[in-house]
Amino acid sequence: MRNDFSGPSEKLTKVGRQAFLDYFPIRPPDDDPARLYRKFRWGSLLEVFILDTRQYRSPNTEPDGPAKTMLGAAQKRWLIDSVAASTATWKVVVSSVPLSVPTGGKAHDSWSNANVLGFPEENATGFALERDAILRGFRERGVENLVFLAADVHHAELIRHHPTPEWSFHEFIA
Repeated sequence: MRNDFSGPSEKLTKVGRQAFLDYFPIRPPDDDPARLYRKFRWGSLLEVFILDTRQYRSPNTEPDGPAKTMLGAAQKRWLIDSVAASTATWKVVVSSVPLSVPTGGKAHDSWSNANVLGFPEENATGFALERDAILRGFRERGVENLVFLAADVHHAELIRHHPTPEWSFHEFIA
């Protein structure tokens, strides 16, 4: 399995998935054994939503557009609905790739369509339209105390996103 692979079209996806499940023995739901995304709750303070950003994704090389997806329609709907319905004080969304930091070179592997300086790129191949739709869904449904925990860039960052004057969230990159 090579780094930054793109979803179910990869030849080694099945083998890579089995290696993942052997190493991380998680129990998928009985009604959908292929499903890896899930949520866990710890009391009234914390609910964690773990995303599967690989299995349902469009190829990284495709230009960003309305049909391009990292999560697939079902997981995207689950994420917005589950986070919006959560009564936990803190809602933490775990993503294998950052929201705001570009990764993967010209074929962006992250949600971002920006370059390393944060400016939008022409003909970008990230997943920013889907990311923005998810964030809009959270904002429109009044989600508060939202934190994203991401990885993949081999450095740490803490970013406070403030997309509108009345709504903000944090992104921790480890």
